[in-house]
Amino acid sequence: MKSSILPSGIRLHRSGKFIVDKSINGTRITKTFSTLQDAVIFRTKLEDKAYANAYLLSEKGVEAETFTLSKAIAYCQQNVWRDLQSLKAHESNARSILAFFGKDTVLNAVTPQKIDEFKNYCLSKGNTTGTINRKLMVLSNVLSVAKDRGMLSTEPPKIKAKPQREGRIRVLSKDEEKMLQTLLTPECWEIVNVLLYTGCRASELWHLEARDIDLELGTVTFWETKTGRSRTIPIMPNIKPILSNAINNCPNGCIFGAWNNTRMERAWSKAKAQMGLQDDEQFVPYCLRHTCASRLAAQGVSLNLIKDWLGHASINTTMRYTHFRKSDLAQVAELFAKSL
Repeated sequence: MKSSILPSGIRLHRSGKFIVDKSINGTRITKTFSTLQDAVIFRTKLEDKAYANAYLLSEKGVEAETFTLSKAIAYCQQNVWRDLQSLKAHESNARSILAFFGKDTVLNAVTPQKIDEFKNYCLSKGNTTGTINRKLMVLSNVLSVAKDRGMLSTEPPKIKAKPQREGRIRVLSKDEEKMLQTLLTPECWEIVNVLLYTGCRASELWHLEARDIDLELGTVTFWETKTGRSRTIPIMPNIKPILSNAINNCPNGCIFGAWNNTRMERAWSKAKAQMGLQDDEQFVPYCLRHTCASRLAAQGVSLNLIKDWLGHASINTTMRYTHFRKSDLAQVAELFAKSL
């Protein structure tokens, strides 16, 4: 048989046998078969990335069934999650997963039944539905990556999120805002003001650099965002001096680089306790973002503009943050009354 009519990736050896020759991730795979049919079957299987990776591992004496959950998570940390803003959150959720399943659990042992047990375990720990779903998302990602990289020989179980009801949106009242001003340090109060009047996420603020602020135009641009899309919004007059002073103190790099979530939460928790709100689980720094959205809505700003201001990927998310104005509801009630 002439080699020119052989399928791609298969060549004829002078002995009359057929050699499959293919490069996978920079590693060359060659295998000899007595018949062309067997060679074609093997060459076709190599088109499946998971099979090819598993084959490479087996050639090194490592079977997919020996891969543990801890090894798969470590792989994700080093190669998949490394550049994500949510890296720390993923790692925290991964620790919860390992705490239940055990670090030496092989991937094939993560069955639908064990996943159901994991959900119940999370509930017993007092986790909210949202928290449980985030942990399930991380577990699903780990198993999917493991399958794709040849660490898992079988299809990973389909993991369904728990039904999640819409949570109550906690906003800051004017009185609470005044109380925070008296309880927080001046530096922390400035941080609160910027979060409140830009509506940005805390992680976005920690990444903000002097070059992202144009005091002359009166705009601030957030580049490091959850959605991966930058956004530019106007600077409110009351926070312009704060940003100007921050730029002067740190003309290069992140202007609020001395802050992080841990430092912010520590200062917030102290003030929260002094306000007698220690049992209010929703009174967290993130409610500043809720408050910004709700106050914009109260002034009649359209949902589309609020969506752009906050940097939401979907207007459905924006709708969770905003409420009808009382004046609007009063008008509805008045019209309804006239129909009686």
